[in-house]
Amino acid sequence: MRYFGVLAVLGLLLTVSGCVCGRTEKSGSDDKMIKIGWGKRSIAREGNVFIPGQMAARFSLGIYTPVIASALALENNGDAAVFVSVDMVSIRPDLVRRVRELAAKEIKDFPAEKIVINATHTHAGPGDRDLPEFPGDTGILHGSEMRAYLARQIVDAVKQAWEN
Repeated sequence: MRYFGVLAVLGLLLTVSGCVCGRTEKSGSDDKMIKIGWGKRSIAREGNVFIPGQMAARFSLGIYTPVIASALALENNGDAAVFVSVDMVSIRPDLVRRVRELAAKEIKDFPAEKIVINATHTHAGPGDRDLPEFPGDTGILHGSEMRAYLARQIVDAVKQAWEN
């Protein structure tokens, strides 16, 4: 069902770009062409991961369904944007900042400030909040570890979309 939403957004973007760009001529000029690339990465992580979005703290017991970051890159006439959809309850500003910084370092001539990230608001995806210490050795990943992992996976999806 989540792919329906992504397809609906893509359809809207293509409709709007068609109105803005007009018809593409076979003149060899790229200024009227819109380039589109897709990328995706799993954001599931083995181990005890906090799963936010309910009244009580929940933790993963394993990976049962895919949770992903999918990226749509659009480029036209020197301008570009990348839209990323992530299977999480919410996206925190620190994660967006980390993704943009990492993408700016790793992808040459890339407009990292034009990465837009949204959450699908699933209650089955990982969280990146810092949690209080729990008694005993629970093995729960700390929020900073999860943010670093998520940023890495999202940037890899963005790279794949940009290169495609």
